Amino acid sequence: MEFHNNNRPLVSVVTPVYNGADYIAECIESVIAQNYSNWEYHIVDNCSDDGTYEIANEYENNDHRIHVHRCEDFYNQIPNWNRALTYISAESEYCKVIQADDWIYPECLQKMVSLAEEYPSVGVVSAYRLVEENVRGADLPYRTNFLEGKNVCRKILYENSDLFGSATTVLFKSSVVRSDENFFNESVIHADTYACFKVLRNHDFGFVHQVLTFTRRHNQATTTFCNYYHTYILNELVVLRDFGVNFFSPEEESEILNKFLFKHHRELIDHLLKYNKKDIWDYHRDELQKMGLAINWKLFIKALMLELVDIKNILKLIRQSISRTEGVENKETNHKIIEEKKHSTVSTSESTM
Repeated sequence: MEFHNNNRPLVSVVTPVYNGADYIAECIESVIAQNYSNWEYHIVDNCSDDGTYEIANEYENNDHRIHVHRCEDFYNQIPNWNRALTYISAESEYCKVIQADDWIYPECLQKMVSLAEEYPSVGVVSAYRLVEENVRGADLPYRTNFLEGKNVCRKILYENSDLFGSATTVLFKSSVVRSDENFFNESVIHADTYACFKVLRNHDFGFVHQVLTFTRRHNQATTTFCNYYHTYILNELVVLRDFGVNFFSPEEESEILNKFLFKHHRELIDHLLKYNKKDIWDYHRDELQKMGLAINWKLFIKALMLELVDIKNILKLIRQSISRTEGVENKETNHKIIEEKKHSTVSTSESTM
């Protein structure tokens, strides 16, 4: 069933792209294939030099809903996302970002818009997503498709639930996007997740229990940086610093801060043992200082002791495994010797009879 009724809400779909020639056609075609037709599509080319613009321009020539914008100035990733959002229509009611190496399933817009229309207070709609070969986001009971903004944020922070995904995963209310020039906070590495928390201070959350988007591992330079410095473990602290007062009582905020610091310290120790690089330590020290925080040495020592216990237990398990293997080998060897000795004895006895 196709939804061609122009009385349906207009959706502004946006793809900021830099050198995305390998995947941009697949991304665009996934939008064209939507069974919901009342959309406009803005592709914002960030000075690509690999043929991205030419590929996108061919689609623009064949579909009046597609608009390709070729930028003269190169922007870094997050500023380019914000630049792309400036192109969304003043008439659109919803905004859907799709990263250039991702794509969406044919029912994506229809399912997300229908849920948002059912609950007018919703500012963010999410869904299951396919991240390369793995389905993510299955952290809500199947019949739960609406949560108050405060409650979903508490759930994510308390339970580490994976409900937001990447920028491609969610649909936003356009009025919220248009009201904030720095919608994706350019000082925050994980700006897509941060934006969801920001919106949910004053809006509610909808969830579609269906896989609606496909996500690839993005932007190799950014991914490499995030993995090397393990920036992910700082994200919860950034969110708590900026939005904790909206979701928690002062007592709860203090409790969860200690929880996050301990978690941060333990994962940082594990990461340092893996890389043994001073610049990783310096990066985390400096980022904590920006948040008005510092290493809590009491928690750090506790985390270190637990990490060492874990390493000791791992080594113990390895030794036990080796010992068991050697034991089996020795047992087999001894059994073989006994059998050979027994056979030799029998043969000797027979020869003396």
